[in-house]
Amino acid sequence: MNGIERIAARWLGHMLIVLAMAGAVACSKDGDEAPPVAEQTRTVLIYLAADNNLDSYAKQNIKEMAYGSRGIPANCDLVVYVDPAVADPENGFDDSAPRLLHFGYGDSEARVLKIYPEQNSASPEVLASVIDDACSLYPAESYGLILWSHGEGWQPKGVAAYQSMVLRAAGPDDDMPPVKWFGMDGTSMMDVGELQQAIPDGRFRYIIFDACFMGGVEVAYALRDKAQYIIGSPAEVIATGFPYNGLMPALFGKESEREICRRFFDYYNGRSGSWRTATVGLVRTSELEALAGEVRAIVQGRGDRIAALDLSAMQSFSRALSPLWQFDLDEFMESVATPDQYARFSAQLARTVPYAAATPMLFDKLPVDRHCGVASYIFRGGSLNHDNYYKTLEWYKSVYE
Repeated sequence: MNGIERIAARWLGHMLIVLAMAGAVACSKDGDEAPPVAEQTRTVLIYLAADNNLDSYAKQNIKEMAYGSRGIPANCDLVVYVDPAVADPENGFDDSAPRLLHFGYGDSEARVLKIYPEQNSASPEVLASVIDDACSLYPAESYGLILWSHGEGWQPKGVAAYQSMVLRAAGPDDDMPPVKWFGMDGTSMMDVGELQQAIPDGRFRYIIFDACFMGGVEVAYALRDKAQYIIGSPAEVIATGFPYNGLMPALFGKESEREICRRFFDYYNGRSGSWRTATVGLVRTSELEALAGEVRAIVQGRGDRIAALDLSAMQSFSRALSPLWQFDLDEFMESVATPDQYARFSAQLARTVPYAAATPMLFDKLPVDRHCGVASYIFRGGSLNHDNYYKTLEWYKSVYE
């Protein structure tokens, strides 16, 4: 059976389910609700790489998915890959083996589709295999992908371990919420080049990063051929992550990427103290090449001006004081562009980032005065390891070379 035949067969099966449910609802007690039906079939894969200190948050998020399952349309499927750190029999994890789970409409608990042997979930080969499994088991007209774990943006592997140590020292307060640092399994990590290798071109409607620092233009540009939209945070993400209980309807809407962002932002913006912490940006990948062209026109030949920028006075999204690496792209461009160049850039940025939101403060300590929805490194061409690694990125090659 080819892909088109599988989708047709699955669509017919879903329609029979919907009709059966409609009949059941017609005969049911007053107050019962018919299951929602999406405009098109969609399979959403949530990839929880939790073989690390985020294990308990992954299991709590799975509970939230069960609570929110009535928001899954009858013709859609939620597939969850989870690699836990420890066994937890009380929550259905008799061992710590990675597994593939399924949620459908109204499921109070997940159905186990597959148990994997112990494997490195920060491996691009494993991620690619899980994507293939989910899409083969539940072929659909549209796909979504949520990547859940620690995150370090475009940076080279290993930087997160150092920065997490710095951040713990910077925020020892008892009321400081825990944060996520994509892809950590034990001490193994996945960099943006490996993500690019693992994710098939053109498969996904959207990719969401439920992980820290993945809302950088460098990450979005590397994954521009992978999805129509990318959602990420330029700053840290609190370890409790996206509010999956209330997120379900938006995950399956035909054009609801803004709503996904809004629900995430509103959830954290409605909290108080250090927990009122969130940044989020929605990137339309079809506009990234044009954005790169505008940035290139601004930075080319302005190395001296960029080198003279006072980075300590610019909007940074990391609490770590060194190295400074995650800045607001709009402020960076305004600082070095001519007025005409900045006007063209601003118009293109609006086409590229249709939604952006940020709380006034991060962790009640770091003010957010500028936030355009995407961050950027400010490349100065020095000898720092960051600069050397940055030269390997596609964004650098398109903009600076």
